[in-house]
Amino acid sequence: MDFNMGYQLLWLFFIYSFLGWVGESLYAAVRRKQFVNRGLLNGPLCCIYGVAALVFSLGLQELDTAPVFLFLGSAILGGFIEWLTGRLLERFFHRRWWDYSRRRFHLDGYVSLESFLLWGVGGTLGILFVNPLLLTGFAMLPQGVVRVVLLVVLGLSLVDAVGTVCALLGLERRERQLQQEINARLQESSSRLNAWIVRRVGQRMKAAHPSVARRFRRPSDETVFASGCGFYKVVWLFVLGSLLGDIVETIFCRFSMGYWMSRSSLVWGPFSIVWGFALAVGTVMLYNYRDRSDSFLFLFGTFLGGRV
Repeated sequence: MDFNMGYQLLWLFFIYSFLGWVGESLYAAVRRKQFVNRGLLNGPLCCIYGVAALVFSLGLQELDTAPVFLFLGSAILGGFIEWLTGRLLERFFHRRWWDYSRRRFHLDGYVSLESFLLWGVGGTLGILFVNPLLLTGFAMLPQGVVRVVLLVVLGLSLVDAVGTVCALLGLERRERQLQQEINARLQESSSRLNAWIVRRVGQRMKAAHPSVARRFRRPSDETVFASGCGFYKVVWLFVLGSLLGDIVETIFCRFSMGYWMSRSSLVWGPFSIVWGFALAVGTVMLYNYRDRSDSFLFLFGTFLGGRV
């Protein structure tokens, strides 16, 4: 896959995620007579639609000359993605985010006959009509600018996702002093940002998903800089991990290949996003096991790193 195709897929992911968010929010607004952000993240994105669009675009593009099979493939793949997403959300957060069990035809309450058919129609229209239109629009935009914008939106979405997961898990926060180089003003602003995100997510989830709202707990002290697996720490782990990962990759390339070569993932700045993302996600996943033995954490972290 070349870089241009990667940016095109990223473009499709964000456009379809936004369109899905618009559709979900309008549907909820009509039913409840008020605007409700139906996305899991704070931003205007429903990522399940973006993921489905990428799967359809990569796996079903060759069926554009066979609309019947394209419809069936879209319906089956879309239904599976919806079922898997619902199962994972319930597995990690112990709540159902949607429930079709009262409808006549459904699969475990996660997929209904109506949603199955909508996935088929949406996938068919997307492959035949929407994708060509979106890719044509992408080609007409200034490529340098749109690529930078996509990378910035991707970074913000990842930070948003990590913060949302931390808030949903209701992780306890404990006071801990961080590096002396960080000044008091940055400490106060970061703590306020962390508390604001937790409150924001809690209020939105209460409106959009009342059954999930009780899992949120207000921060006991908004003046605390950082504690536990807080949002601020995860963000800094992502940034530091990306920087250190790029340095390690560059040094390893120098000794193994005999010359210096930039290993950065971004156009500007010495950052390898894969390292930072792996460090942030690994921290969030291993935090619940912080009281286990060092050998357990080592083996679990090694296995997790090998899978990533």
